[in-house]
Amino acid sequence: MENKVKAIFVDSEGTLKTKSKGITQDIKDFVAKLEAIGIHVVITSGLPRFITKKISLNVNASKYLISSNGADIYNHKEAKSIVSTYLMDSFVQELYNRCNSEFNLIFGTGEEEYVNTFNPYSKNAKVINSPSELIGKGIYQCHISQRDLKTDTNNLDKDIKESIGNIELSLLLGAELYNKLLNNKNQFTNLETIELEKIVRAIRFIKLQNLRKEILTFYSDYVRVGNEGVDFRNFQIQGEIPWFSLNRKGVNKGNAIIQLCKYLGISLDEVIAFGNDYNDRSMMEVVKTFICPSDSIESITTSDKSLIYDSRDGIAKVLEKVYERNR
Repeated sequence: MENKVKAIFVDSEGTLKTKSKGITQDIKDFVAKLEAIGIHVVITSGLPRFITKKISLNVNASKYLISSNGADIYNHKEAKSIVSTYLMDSFVQELYNRCNSEFNLIFGTGEEEYVNTFNPYSKNAKVINSPSELIGKGIYQCHISQRDLKTDTNNLDKDIKESIGNIELSLLLGAELYNKLLNNKNQFTNLETIELEKIVRAIRFIKLQNLRKEILTFYSDYVRVGNEGVDFRNFQIQGEIPWFSLNRKGVNKGNAIIQLCKYLGISLDEVIAFGNDYNDRSMMEVVKTFICPSDSIESITTSDKSLIYDSRDGIAKVLEKVYERNR
Protein backbone atom coordinates (compact mmCIF):
# COMPACT_ATOMS: atom_id res chain seq x y z
CA MET A 1 0.00 0.00 0.00
CA GLU A 2 2.80 2.45 -0.97
CA ASN A 3 0.67 4.74 -3.15
CA LYS A 4 -1.96 7.00 -1.65
CA VAL A 5 -5.24 5.14 -1.70
CA LYS A 6 -8.15 6.81 -3.51
CA ALA A 7 -10.73 4.00 -3.49
CA ILE A 8 -11.46 0.87 -1.49
CA PHE A 9 -13.76 -1.83 -2.89
CA VAL A 10 -15.29 -4.05 -0.22
CA ASP A 11 -17.26 -7.26 -0.67
CA SER A 12 -20.33 -7.28 1.57
CA GLU A 13 -21.07 -10.86 2.64
CA GLY A 14 -18.29 -12.64 4.54
CA THR A 15 -15.91 -9.67 4.38
CA LEU A 16 -17.55 -6.42 5.49
CA LYS A 17 -20.22 -8.47 7.25
CA THR A 18 -18.80 -11.44 9.16
CA LYS A 19 -20.68 -14.41 10.59
CA SER A 20 -19.44 -13.79 14.12
CA LYS A 21 -19.53 -9.99 14.41
CA GLY A 22 -21.72 -8.69 11.60
CA ILE A 23 -21.04 -5.00 10.90
CA THR A 24 -19.60 -3.38 14.00
CA GLN A 25 -19.64 0.28 14.96
CA ASP A 26 -15.85 0.39 14.49
CA ILE A 27 -16.30 -0.54 10.85
CA LYS A 28 -18.89 2.20 10.36
CA ASP A 29 -16.64 4.76 12.08
CA PHE A 30 -13.58 4.00 9.97
CA VAL A 31 -15.57 3.91 6.74
CA ALA A 32 -16.90 7.38 7.59
CA LYS A 33 -13.36 8.61 8.36
CA LEU A 34 -12.04 7.25 5.07
CA GLU A 35 -14.86 8.93 3.15
CA ALA A 36 -14.16 12.18 5.01
CA ILE A 37 -10.56 12.28 3.73
CA GLY A 38 -11.70 11.67 0.15
CA ILE A 39 -11.30 7.91 -0.16
CA HIS A 40 -14.26 6.20 -1.84
CA VAL A 41 -15.34 3.09 0.07
CA VAL A 42 -17.44 1.24 -2.48
CA ILE A 43 -19.59 -1.72 -1.46
CA THR A 44 -19.02 -4.33 -4.16
CA SER A 45 -21.59 -7.09 -3.91
CA GLY A 46 -23.25 -10.02 -5.62
CA LEU A 47 -26.52 -8.80 -4.12
CA PRO A 48 -28.98 -6.61 -6.06
CA ARG A 49 -28.70 -2.84 -5.91
CA PHE A 50 -31.50 -2.12 -3.45
CA ILE A 51 -29.90 -4.40 -0.84
CA THR A 52 -26.37 -3.17 -1.58
CA LYS A 53 -27.59 0.41 -1.15
CA LYS A 54 -28.97 -0.37 2.31
CA ILE A 55 -25.62 -1.84 3.34
CA SER A 56 -23.75 1.14 1.92
CA LEU A 57 -25.93 3.66 3.77
CA ASN A 58 -25.67 1.63 6.97
CA VAL A 59 -21.86 1.79 6.99
CA ASN A 60 -21.50 5.41 5.74
CA ALA A 61 -19.89 4.23 2.50
CA SER A 62 -19.60 5.85 -0.94
CA LYS A 63 -22.48 7.09 -3.07
CA TYR A 64 -21.19 4.64 -5.70
CA LEU A 65 -22.32 1.01 -5.66
CA ILE A 66 -21.25 -2.11 -7.51
CA SER A 67 -23.97 -4.76 -7.29
CA SER A 68 -25.21 -7.93 -9.03
CA ASN A 69 -21.58 -9.08 -9.30
CA GLY A 70 -20.64 -6.06 -11.39
CA ALA A 71 -23.60 -5.88 -13.78
CA ASP A 72 -24.87 -2.72 -12.08
CA ILE A 73 -22.66 0.29 -11.29
CA TYR A 74 -24.70 3.07 -9.78
CA ASN A 75 -24.57 6.48 -8.09
CA HIS A 76 -27.37 6.18 -5.51
CA LYS A 77 -27.12 9.82 -4.39
CA GLU A 78 -27.94 11.08 -7.86
CA ALA A 79 -30.03 8.00 -8.83
CA LYS A 80 -27.77 7.63 -11.87
CA SER A 81 -26.68 4.44 -13.64
CA ILE A 82 -23.05 4.41 -14.69
CA VAL A 83 -22.99 0.92 -16.21
CA SER A 84 -25.97 -1.41 -16.70
CA THR A 85 -25.40 -4.83 -18.25
CA TYR A 86 -28.63 -6.80 -18.57
CA LEU A 87 -29.46 -10.36 -19.52
CA MET A 88 -31.44 -10.43 -22.79
CA ASP A 89 -35.20 -10.81 -22.43
CA SER A 90 -35.22 -13.80 -24.80
CA PHE A 91 -32.62 -15.61 -22.69
CA VAL A 92 -34.50 -14.84 -19.45
CA GLN A 93 -37.72 -16.25 -20.91
CA GLU A 94 -35.97 -19.36 -22.20
CA LEU A 95 -34.30 -19.89 -18.81
CA TYR A 96 -37.62 -19.54 -17.01
CA ASN A 97 -39.30 -22.11 -19.26
CA ARG A 98 -36.38 -24.54 -18.91
CA CYS A 99 -36.05 -24.31 -15.11
CA ASN A 100 -39.46 -23.35 -13.72
CA SER A 101 -40.68 -26.84 -12.80
CA GLU A 102 -37.61 -28.06 -10.88
CA PHE A 103 -35.57 -25.12 -9.60
CA ASN A 104 -35.88 -21.91 -7.60
CA LEU A 105 -35.24 -18.85 -9.77
CA ILE A 106 -34.50 -15.35 -8.50
CA PHE A 107 -34.29 -12.62 -11.16
CA GLY A 108 -32.70 -9.41 -9.90
CA THR A 109 -33.20 -5.86 -11.18
CA GLY A 110 -31.90 -2.73 -9.53
CA GLU A 111 -34.88 -2.20 -7.26
CA GLU A 112 -36.75 -5.52 -7.26
CA GLU A 113 -36.47 -9.30 -7.24
CA TYR A 114 -38.80 -11.69 -9.06
CA VAL A 115 -39.17 -15.39 -8.27
CA ASN A 116 -40.94 -18.32 -9.89
CA THR A 117 -42.04 -19.70 -6.52
CA PHE A 118 -41.95 -18.45 -2.95
CA ASN A 119 -38.35 -18.48 -1.75
CA PRO A 120 -37.39 -18.10 1.93
CA TYR A 121 -34.19 -16.31 0.85
CA SER A 122 -36.16 -13.59 -0.96
CA LYS A 123 -39.31 -13.27 1.12
CA ASN A 124 -40.22 -9.86 -0.30
CA ALA A 125 -39.76 -10.81 -3.95
CA LYS A 126 -42.65 -10.73 -6.39
CA VAL A 127 -43.82 -14.19 -7.48
CA ILE A 128 -44.42 -14.35 -11.24
CA ASN A 129 -46.49 -16.91 -13.15
CA SER A 130 -45.18 -16.35 -16.64
CA PRO A 131 -41.83 -15.38 -18.20
CA SER A 132 -43.62 -12.62 -20.10
CA GLU A 133 -43.85 -10.74 -16.79
CA LEU A 134 -40.07 -10.27 -16.92
CA ILE A 135 -39.93 -8.59 -20.33
CA GLY A 136 -38.44 -5.11 -20.15
CA LYS A 137 -37.64 -5.30 -16.43
CA GLY A 138 -33.87 -5.03 -16.93
CA ILE A 139 -32.60 -8.25 -15.37
CA TYR A 140 -29.02 -7.93 -14.18
CA GLN A 141 -28.63 -11.40 -12.73
CA CYS A 142 -30.37 -14.72 -12.21
CA HIS A 143 -29.83 -16.94 -9.18
CA ILE A 144 -30.69 -20.66 -9.58
CA SER A 145 -30.96 -23.07 -6.67
CA GLN A 146 -32.54 -26.34 -5.61
CA ARG A 147 -36.07 -26.39 -4.36
CA ASP A 148 -36.51 -26.66 -0.61
CA LEU A 149 -36.17 -30.22 0.59
CA LYS A 150 -39.48 -32.04 0.55
CA THR A 151 -39.73 -35.78 0.12
CA ASP A 152 -42.33 -36.01 -2.62
CA THR A 153 -42.90 -39.72 -3.18
CA ASN A 154 -44.92 -39.04 -6.34
CA ASN A 155 -41.85 -37.76 -8.15
CA LEU A 156 -39.30 -39.76 -6.18
CA ASP A 157 -40.10 -43.01 -7.96
CA LYS A 158 -39.36 -41.56 -11.40
CA ASP A 159 -36.30 -39.62 -10.24
CA ILE A 160 -34.70 -42.62 -8.53
CA LYS A 161 -35.29 -44.97 -11.44
CA GLU A 162 -33.71 -42.45 -13.79
CA SER A 163 -30.72 -42.04 -11.44
CA ILE A 164 -29.98 -45.70 -10.78
CA GLY A 165 -26.59 -46.52 -12.23
CA ASN A 166 -25.36 -42.93 -11.98
CA ILE A 167 -21.79 -43.12 -10.68
CA GLU A 168 -22.01 -39.67 -9.11
CA LEU A 169 -25.11 -40.69 -7.15
CA SER A 170 -23.31 -43.72 -5.75
CA LEU A 171 -20.37 -41.55 -4.68
CA LEU A 172 -22.60 -38.96 -3.03
CA LEU A 173 -24.66 -41.51 -1.11
CA GLY A 174 -21.87 -43.86 -0.16
CA ALA A 175 -21.79 -47.61 -0.76
CA GLU A 176 -24.06 -48.64 2.11
CA LEU A 177 -26.98 -46.35 1.32
CA TYR A 178 -26.60 -46.75 -2.45
CA ASN A 179 -26.75 -50.54 -2.14
CA LYS A 180 -29.79 -50.23 0.11
CA LEU A 181 -31.38 -48.03 -2.54
CA LEU A 182 -30.72 -50.64 -5.21
CA ASN A 183 -32.27 -53.34 -3.06
CA ASN A 184 -35.37 -51.21 -2.39
CA LYS A 185 -35.77 -49.41 -5.70
CA ASN A 186 -39.34 -50.62 -6.10
CA GLN A 187 -40.30 -50.20 -2.42
CA PHE A 188 -39.10 -46.80 -1.29
CA THR A 189 -41.32 -46.92 1.79
CA ASN A 190 -38.84 -49.42 3.25
CA LEU A 191 -36.25 -46.65 3.47
CA GLU A 192 -35.98 -44.42 6.53
CA THR A 193 -37.10 -40.79 6.15
CA ILE A 194 -33.58 -39.51 6.70
CA GLU A 195 -32.34 -41.88 3.99
CA LEU A 196 -34.98 -40.65 1.56
CA GLU A 197 -33.96 -37.07 2.30
CA LYS A 198 -30.33 -37.85 1.51
CA ILE A 199 -31.36 -39.49 -1.74
CA VAL A 200 -33.54 -36.54 -2.74
CA ARG A 201 -30.74 -34.11 -1.92
CA ALA A 202 -28.24 -36.07 -3.96
CA ILE A 203 -30.53 -36.38 -6.99
CA ARG A 204 -31.42 -32.70 -6.91
CA PHE A 205 -27.77 -31.76 -6.59
CA ILE A 206 -26.91 -33.83 -9.65
CA LYS A 207 -29.74 -32.15 -11.58
CA LEU A 208 -28.43 -28.71 -10.60
CA GLN A 209 -24.91 -29.64 -11.66
CA ASN A 210 -26.22 -30.99 -14.98
CA LEU A 211 -28.16 -27.76 -15.55
CA ARG A 212 -25.02 -25.74 -14.88
CA LYS A 213 -23.05 -27.86 -17.36
CA GLU A 214 -25.82 -27.50 -19.93
CA ILE A 215 -25.82 -23.70 -19.63
CA LEU A 216 -22.01 -23.62 -19.91
CA THR A 217 -22.25 -25.77 -23.05
CA PHE A 218 -25.02 -23.96 -24.91
CA TYR A 219 -24.68 -20.37 -23.67
CA SER A 220 -20.95 -19.99 -23.01
CA ASP A 221 -20.67 -17.22 -25.62
CA TYR A 222 -23.34 -15.19 -23.88
CA VAL A 223 -23.43 -15.78 -20.11
CA ARG A 224 -21.01 -16.24 -17.24
CA VAL A 225 -21.83 -18.87 -14.65
CA GLY A 226 -20.84 -17.88 -11.12
CA ASN A 227 -20.29 -19.72 -7.84
CA GLU A 228 -18.03 -22.46 -9.10
CA GLY A 229 -17.76 -23.55 -5.47
CA VAL A 230 -21.03 -25.48 -5.35
CA ASP A 231 -20.10 -28.26 -2.93
CA PHE A 232 -22.33 -31.21 -2.12
CA ARG A 233 -20.51 -31.86 1.16
CA ASN A 234 -21.58 -28.50 2.58
CA PHE A 235 -25.11 -29.11 1.41
CA GLN A 236 -25.29 -32.65 2.81
CA ILE A 237 -23.59 -31.95 6.13
CA GLN A 238 -24.65 -28.38 6.90
CA GLY A 239 -27.96 -28.25 5.06
CA GLU A 240 -26.87 -25.50 2.67
CA ILE A 241 -28.76 -25.24 -0.59
CA PRO A 242 -26.50 -25.42 -3.68
CA TRP A 243 -26.90 -22.60 -6.19
CA PHE A 244 -25.22 -20.71 -8.98
CA SER A 245 -25.70 -17.31 -10.58
CA LEU A 246 -25.83 -16.06 -14.16
CA ASN A 247 -24.62 -12.74 -15.57
CA ARG A 248 -23.80 -11.54 -19.05
CA LYS A 249 -20.41 -12.73 -20.25
CA GLY A 250 -17.66 -10.33 -19.21
CA VAL A 251 -19.53 -9.17 -16.11
CA ASN A 252 -17.61 -9.56 -12.87
CA LYS A 253 -16.52 -7.44 -9.94
CA GLY A 254 -13.03 -6.94 -11.33
CA ASN A 255 -14.24 -5.48 -14.61
CA ALA A 256 -16.67 -3.28 -12.69
CA ILE A 257 -13.77 -1.88 -10.66
CA ILE A 258 -11.90 -1.09 -13.88
CA GLN A 259 -14.98 0.67 -15.30
CA LEU A 260 -15.71 2.72 -12.18
CA CYS A 261 -12.06 3.69 -11.71
CA LYS A 262 -11.94 4.90 -15.32
CA TYR A 263 -15.13 6.89 -14.72
CA LEU A 264 -13.61 8.46 -11.58
CA GLY A 265 -10.15 9.01 -13.10
CA ILE A 266 -8.46 6.73 -10.57
CA SER A 267 -5.51 4.43 -11.32
CA LEU A 268 -5.80 0.77 -10.33
CA ASP A 269 -2.55 1.26 -8.41
CA GLU A 270 -4.48 3.62 -6.13
CA VAL A 271 -7.16 1.16 -5.05
CA ILE A 272 -7.52 -1.66 -2.56
CA ALA A 273 -10.04 -4.49 -2.71
CA PHE A 274 -11.32 -6.75 0.06
CA GLY A 275 -12.96 -10.11 -0.65
CA ASN A 276 -13.27 -13.71 0.45
CA ASP A 277 -15.17 -15.82 -2.08
CA TYR A 278 -15.24 -17.07 -5.67
CA ASN A 279 -16.91 -13.94 -7.03
CA ASP A 280 -14.14 -11.81 -5.47
CA ARG A 281 -11.26 -13.42 -7.35
CA SER A 282 -11.77 -11.11 -10.33
CA MET A 283 -11.11 -8.17 -7.98
CA MET A 284 -7.91 -9.82 -6.81
CA GLU A 285 -6.77 -10.12 -10.42
CA VAL A 286 -7.12 -6.43 -11.32
CA VAL A 287 -6.01 -4.50 -8.22
CA LYS A 288 -2.49 -4.06 -6.91
CA THR A 289 -3.46 -4.65 -3.28
CA PHE A 290 -5.98 -7.34 -2.34
CA ILE A 291 -6.84 -8.09 1.28
CA CYS A 292 -8.82 -11.07 2.55
CA PRO A 293 -9.98 -12.64 5.82
CA SER A 294 -8.24 -15.84 6.94
CA ASP A 295 -11.38 -17.94 6.39
CA SER A 296 -11.56 -17.08 2.68
CA ILE A 297 -11.67 -19.80 0.02
CA GLU A 298 -8.37 -21.57 -0.57
CA SER A 299 -7.71 -20.13 -4.03
CA ILE A 300 -7.72 -16.65 -2.47
CA THR A 301 -5.74 -17.31 0.72
CA THR A 302 -3.02 -19.19 -1.20
CA SER A 303 -2.58 -16.46 -3.81
CA ASP A 304 0.64 -14.46 -3.78
CA LYS A 305 -1.45 -11.31 -4.26
CA SER A 306 -3.44 -11.72 -1.05
CA LEU A 307 -2.70 -9.98 2.24
CA ILE A 308 -4.47 -11.98 4.95
CA TYR A 309 -5.96 -10.76 8.23
CA ASP A 310 -7.51 -12.79 11.03
CA SER A 311 -11.19 -13.19 10.23
CA ARG A 312 -12.00 -13.23 13.95
CA ASP A 313 -10.80 -9.63 14.22
CA GLY A 314 -12.91 -8.44 11.31
CA ILE A 315 -12.14 -5.71 8.82
CA ALA A 316 -12.09 -2.71 11.22
CA LYS A 317 -8.40 -2.99 12.19
CA VAL A 318 -7.34 -3.12 8.55
CA LEU A 319 -9.46 -0.08 7.69
CA GLU A 320 -7.87 1.73 10.62
CA LYS A 321 -4.39 1.05 9.24
CA VAL A 322 -5.41 2.28 5.78
CA TYR A 323 -6.84 5.43 7.35
CA GLU A 324 -3.70 6.11 9.41
CA ARG A 325 -1.44 5.76 6.37
CA ASN A 326 -3.53 8.02 4.14
CA ARG A 327 -4.89 10.82 6.30
